[in-house]
This record gives sequence, structure tokens and C-alpha cells, in this order.
Amino acid sequence: MSGASFSFDVREDRFRVTVPDLPQISMNVHPLAGSRPDMRFMGTDQKSGTTVSILTPTADKGMGPEQCATASYRSLMKRYGLNEKYVVARKNNPSTFVVVFPYREGPLIQLQAYVLSGYGGDHCIDVHISRIASTRSEEEFKSQLVSWYQGFTKASIEHY
Repeated sequence: MSGASFSFDVREDRFRVTVPDLPQISMNVHPLAGSRPDMRFMGTDQKSGTTVSILTPTADKGMGPEQCATASYRSLMKRYGLNEKYVVARKNNPSTFVVVFPYREGPLIQLQAYVLSGYGGDHCIDVHISRIASTRSEEEFKSQLVSWYQGFTKASIEHY
């Protein structure tokens, strides 16, 4: 990944998303926030083609970070029709969970990452990060995939 670091505070909900190795991206109110209040912020880095969306879907009462991550993981597996052997899921710290996988959409392969948590006992945090992979050669794709996976090993959602 880039060697940069992405950080964004959602002040009203008192949490910060940090992803080392991701470029700092200017975040704005999500374009669908008017009709979907859980869709909070979105930004795109034109140079790398990386897009970040921050969502705060409603959770079942009392759900914490781990329960939110488990529910989101199940939803992702079903939504994308994923095979577990192509998914990397890890717990980075007690409040941050990461799910990373490649996803083919027609002729394109997207590198997908979800940084997951929960807050307040009634909302989950779903940070979706993606970009299109270069598929000029199998070696280049494999290198990008390994770098993408490694780039999320220190991602975090901190509550304050």
C-alpha cells in the first residue's frame, strides 16, 4: 500500500477510524445520507482509486463490537456469495475487526476491506474500503493482494 495513513474522526459518535498504509482521503457527507441516515461519510482518492465509506447501521440492543463484526461478517459472506477460503478475517484489537477479500465484478477485480466495530450498544460501525486491482499480470495482482491484506493488519476503530 502507500506508506501514508488515513485517519477520520466521527466526532458526534466519538470514534476515530485509522488505517495505516492508506492515503489520507477527504471525507464528505455520504451522498445517500439524506435517505439513509446510517450512510454517514464517503471519500475517494483519485490517485489510487480508493473509496472509503463510513456507515453506522442500527444494531440489536446491547450489541458490542464483536457482535457487530460477527453480524456484518455473515452479511458480507451472503451478500457477495464469498467462499471462506478467499476471505481474511481478523481481530486487530478488542474493538476492531477486519474482513478483507477480492471480489470479481465482471472483468474487474475489486480489493475489498471492511473495518468493523460497534458503539453505544445500539449501532455498529462499518467502514468499507475498496479499489480496483490491476490485473495486467498474475504476479502483479498477487503482489497487490498481499499488500492490500497486510495494509489492514493495524487498522483500528478507537472510541473516545
